[in-house]
Amino acid sequence: MFQAYNLQFDHHDAYSFVQAADKEKRKRDAEEMGDAMKALENRAVDSKQDMDILAALEEMRSMKVGSSSRPLDVL
Repeated sequence: MFQAYNLQFDHHDAYSFVQAADKEKRKRDAEEMGDAMKALENRAVDSKQDMDILAALEEMRSMKVGSSSRPLDVL
């Protein structure tokens, strides 16, 4: 996955990231083939990740709204 400390992100990195994601998707699809329980587990994991991302975005949004209403002398 993408390293947080790597500030340079070029097209090669993006291509590698897309290839890795595509490979992971093919692997998951193969695992789920004929295994309904594995498919359900993967959907549950995906849903939890989506909820975590949305919660983090909402927290960042609320922090941004809260910080913009503070007077400058407080900062």
